[in-house]
Amino acid sequence: MKKSPPEKESFGTRTGEKARAEANEFTDEKRDQLMNRGMAIIYGATNNSNSNSNSKANTRRP
Repeated sequence: MKKSPPEKESFGTRTGEKARAEANEFTDEKRDQLMNRGMAIIYGATNNSNSNSNSKANTRRP
């Protein structure tokens, strides 16, 4: 079931609308850059050939 839109516009809804409108204009290259940056922040990954490997296995402590 889809949520109904908020009855009253708030700071969050206005900010979200602006962010979505801006993101819709991104090129594929820009989307990839932002995705890689976000993944690096979350997982500490780098752009190397092992980035698709199971990172948890590499960071476990004995």
